[in-house]
Amino acid sequence: MASALLDGLPTEAPAAPRKKLQYADVAVTATAKDFAGIYRGKQYHEPDFDAVLERAAAVGVNRVLLTGMYLSDVNINLEVARRRKEQCRITIGVHPYHAVEADEGGDQYYHDLAQLVNNTLEEEPELLGAYGELGLDYDHLAAASKEAQIRVFKQQLDMIVSNDWNLPLFLHCRAAFDDFIATLVPYLHQLPLKSGLVHSFVGTIAQMQVLIDLGLEVSVNGFSFRDRESLDMVRAVPLEKLQIETDAPWGDIQVTSEVAKAYMKNVTKLPYVAKKKDKFVMGEMVKERNESYSNADVNNASFASADMEDTTMLDESKGLFGELSFTIIPNGLSEDRLDQLQNDIAAANGTILPFDASKGRIERLEEISYIISTTSDFPDYYRALDLMIHVVKPTWVDQSLKGNKMKNPRSYSPDPALFMSDVIICCGNLPSGDKEAIQGGVLAMGGQFTEQLSKTVTHLISLDLDDNKCQVAISKRLNLAIVLPHWFDDCLKVGRRISERPYTLPDPDILNVELSTVPTARTSQQIRDATTPDPANEPVPQTLSARSEAPRAIQAFSGKKVKLGEDLNLNSRLRGIISGMIKNGGGDITTKVQQADIYVCSYREGEDYVRASQDGKDVGNLSWLYYLITHNVWTNPMRRLMHYPRPREGVPGFEGFKISISSYTGEARVYLENLVRACGAEFTKTFKQDNTHLVAAHKNSEKCEAALEWSVNIVNHLWLEDCYAKCKLMPISDNRYTYFPSRTNLGEVLGQTEIDRDATEKLFFSTSRKPIKPAKAPAAPPGPPADSLAHNLSMSRTASDSVARSSPAAERVRRTKTTEADATPLPVRHADGKENNTPGSRGAKDRALSKLHNAADDIAAFEKEMKRKGGVIHGGKRRAEDEVEDRAKKAKGGRDSVSSKRSADELDQGDRSDEEEIEAPTRNKKAKKDKLEPIKYRMLISKDERWAGNMEKESKDKARLRELGLFITEDFKKVDILCAPQAVRTKKFVAAMACGPALVGSSYLDFALRNNKLPPPEKHAMDVRDFEKEHGFKMAEAVERALQNRHRLFRDWTIFCTDKVPGGYETYKDIIEANGGKCSLWKGRTTNITATRRIINASAGEESQNQKEDEGDVLYLISDANSNEFTNWTKFRDLAKKHNMVPRIVKTEWLLINAMAQYVHWKPEWELTEEVVKAAKP
Repeated sequence: MASALLDGLPTEAPAAPRKKLQYADVAVTATAKDFAGIYRGKQYHEPDFDAVLERAAAVGVNRVLLTGMYLSDVNINLEVARRRKEQCRITIGVHPYHAVEADEGGDQYYHDLAQLVNNTLEEEPELLGAYGELGLDYDHLAAASKEAQIRVFKQQLDMIVSNDWNLPLFLHCRAAFDDFIATLVPYLHQLPLKSGLVHSFVGTIAQMQVLIDLGLEVSVNGFSFRDRESLDMVRAVPLEKLQIETDAPWGDIQVTSEVAKAYMKNVTKLPYVAKKKDKFVMGEMVKERNESYSNADVNNASFASADMEDTTMLDESKGLFGELSFTIIPNGLSEDRLDQLQNDIAAANGTILPFDASKGRIERLEEISYIISTTSDFPDYYRALDLMIHVVKPTWVDQSLKGNKMKNPRSYSPDPALFMSDVIICCGNLPSGDKEAIQGGVLAMGGQFTEQLSKTVTHLISLDLDDNKCQVAISKRLNLAIVLPHWFDDCLKVGRRISERPYTLPDPDILNVELSTVPTARTSQQIRDATTPDPANEPVPQTLSARSEAPRAIQAFSGKKVKLGEDLNLNSRLRGIISGMIKNGGGDITTKVQQADIYVCSYREGEDYVRASQDGKDVGNLSWLYYLITHNVWTNPMRRLMHYPRPREGVPGFEGFKISISSYTGEARVYLENLVRACGAEFTKTFKQDNTHLVAAHKNSEKCEAALEWSVNIVNHLWLEDCYAKCKLMPISDNRYTYFPSRTNLGEVLGQTEIDRDATEKLFFSTSRKPIKPAKAPAAPPGPPADSLAHNLSMSRTASDSVARSSPAAERVRRTKTTEADATPLPVRHADGKENNTPGSRGAKDRALSKLHNAADDIAAFEKEMKRKGGVIHGGKRRAEDEVEDRAKKAKGGRDSVSSKRSADELDQGDRSDEEEIEAPTRNKKAKKDKLEPIKYRMLISKDERWAGNMEKESKDKARLRELGLFITEDFKKVDILCAPQAVRTKKFVAAMACGPALVGSSYLDFALRNNKLPPPEKHAMDVRDFEKEHGFKMAEAVERALQNRHRLFRDWTIFCTDKVPGGYETYKDIIEANGGKCSLWKGRTTNITATRRIINASAGEESQNQKEDEGDVLYLISDANSNEFTNWTKFRDLAKKHNMVPRIVKTEWLLINAMAQYVHWKPEWELTEEVVKAAKP
């Protein structure tokens, strides 16, 4: 009769197996003392674990997972796995029993643990099966408290995420289910591999279901059959989520138990005798000690209680890629590489579905699991993404097979948007906040991050070569780049992977202030044969020799029909040549778009364009067609901007723009010229004062200097490309478009922007859009649209200027006899509201006001731009400069005077290429223009309110001062004169003191503007008497010390600062960096910054004499006097003591006064302590 335990369960034992079964025991603790012959602290026999494994193999247990309990057992398990590679795998981790050991070991313990994981993944990845055992066990709180267990559990999860270990989790949960779930769930979405096994699970059906719903699996052993609740849970586990284990040397099924009596009758027995431990015989089992030999017992109990058929627990033939199907895109792969990939996938039991390069399409795409491709440039790429099919580079196959684990597909994606996909970053001794930012950024951009240095690392980020990891990389000659963190920052800022060369240690160019040139960039491969939408020459087909040498790729025309659009305006001869070349490539010509696979046209308009686009056909322009003919390789026409039909009217908002370019040469220059015109703007080879934009590869050029003086917008090519790609005027207030990494030529990343598919569909061929019939001729419209803001403003401006006859700009217009109809409207160059000047007559005024009313939306956007630093997108200070020029003309007897450094008509271009034609300046033979006075002084102004709320007056005054040789700057790192009513503690003033500037009062500006000449600075010295009396030092001496220091007062200093300081962290960061130091944000987190004693070396420079009061061993934290900061202070003191330094927490006055005095000194009242803060409270 069945017992109550088995009441209602199957009563018959499974039949004896008809063939030898194969098993995997997923939990064995090889380092348990029982296997070493030690029981309750006494040695009874010699270690015999190898014999245990031999017995397991004899009964078909061909896979055994050796679980890691703590740090010191890793090497023991590794030695076993090395001896028995075919049978054993290991896990590495910290069991909750050993949480106290990890807690007490601290950072060093986790560092050593991570090092072991990384070394194993690098050198013997096939031996590492999972990370663990980690989790919670509240049945044994005597070993570790709940708090300690949770803390160690979280620390390990953090370590897995930060190292991007693509390993399943080997988890432990006993009597702690709620805390286990609460701790684990927040990490699941961050884990590189979202899978794991909760081993030796004993719980309810509801708890088991929670685990299954989270994507986890469970394994059972003898503990799972000791009560009815657990038995019912085992019965409810889905078969595909159930694994079996022995948990040896524990967890055995007692032979006298009801489960054993009912379900183990037919288990195959081998001639092994179990002896007592004190009568041990090598090769025999030990009574009361469980081992993998009994895995069959667990199998029978599991499946008999669930009333299932006998099942083979391990299918050795499955392979890593079993049940997965692959297609390989041949583009860019050699025959040998293609064959290698196919053989490797087949060897891992993957299924290869052949790709027909002649058709270029993947048949049965829905059946594909992975597409292997070096590029996203194949026809079915976006459809594959829609179907959630992984597209990975060939290296994904190599790395997955090497580690015997499938890698994260995102890290091997060929998507060009994931520009870090080939990058594996390791950081040296950087602050933890910086590391976290780098880790998040590289993972978001498709790269990988690891804490430990290994051979797979491509980039090591460090501040200097003294870092331990740098020394290891150099000594082992690892093939990686050692770069400053600035490289990664700049990559993220521009959204492209830029060259590492200027950031590479030991002598990074970006830190060399003496370098004034930026290296030239090689022509980007992305714009090869894609620089113009209208190629001038006939296409040149690929030669037979080149075709025979080229690797297999998607053929351009094979089996495809091409329709040539009417707007191509091809003559019969050229049409015949193109048709012949298409037919030679295996294609054909059709006159019906319905029959076409490819449609070629010039503009994004017309019924054929809309229909072909909506039907998903390939739509490109003549340049794209020539590319296909030349290379006989298919490429997506949206991949390159100049391969897709252009909008006939250009990009809305570009009307009236005049754009020039700087520091681009050769094909890059041609590409940008055509891109400007395709956007609908006017391209000018010469850079003039009436240009609205300058597209630059870097800022180290004369054009950029002139643009700054003329208030012309300086943008990089990313702005122009994005505007065209989205067919939308993008705001230049986006820092990505105005950022120029120092010592980097952005020409190296030219052409990497693709046409925005969603924006193009929405604007030009959405399903709700009716086709627009093409115009009969491609001529441009007679003028800008009626509701164009630029047009309205220029109309108002022209009428107004016709009345103001004394304006030099108006006189130039009359001399050249340019009418409004054929002239490009000049946008207003100031932001004070004068663009609303009305015409001279009432009728014209009414018409202008009416147009402005119609353009209300544009005006709102325009006024928003006006608030942006530097003015509106249309440029600088034209009216103010015109008036200055007019006054100067009268003062000099009627002669024209320029109002900027260069001629208002033309800049003599020092950075032009050989291909560029320089337009001759238009000069009045009767008028001789004087050259502008070169910059004599650069002045920074602080706390002078003369221009507050009056932008027009500010513009005029600054233009007048520039004519006198005084340039007003906001750059506090390059200042000759510092002007303020008195010594003030603003960021600009304090940071500028590092330049050693002359200190002048506001009277200096008064005199210059009143007398039209610059006075000697010493005649208008700043009144600093009260400041000097208060702080006890002379400002004149501070200036002398600044000249000695040369921006190096805090050289080699790392100063910490909290984010709660008055004025904000960035204020003090700028001041410290202006003086050559490094500022790190302190939030109380663990940091890897190396804080060492500073050695004052007199031979290092004159600045050393101004650091004499620096004790060298003091670590500073700038903070606010607030009790909320106390926790941060405590952790900061711990950091300082860890590095054998003295912590000193200071008020902001310490930095401000030291930076203003330009020598390091100390006053006790600057120090912050808890007692000081408490005493200050009322």
